[in-house]
Amino acid sequence: LKQGTNQAVRMPLQVQIFTIISLGDETKKQNPVYNGAAGFLAGCGSVFLTQPQDCVKSRMQGEAAKEMYKGTVDCAMQMLKNE
Repeated sequence: LKQGTNQAVRMPLQVQIFTIISLGDETKKQNPVYNGAAGFLAGCGSVFLTQPQDCVKSRMQGEAAKEMYKGTVDCAMQMLKNE
């Protein structure tokens, strides 16, 4: 699930970032510098966007989650408030 979510965020993000940094110039599609920069920024963005849900998922899988949290949303809210 984690990898699927990362890819689902990363690929569209890379296309959008590439369009922005190449200023829409289709001739730059083969340029490794533009593709590398777009891939790097998309990778950073996908981690930034998917890491919080992965932390919540990991916390909820632990045995202590039953006593610490009322549910997934409670876990996310406590993490947001306390960390």
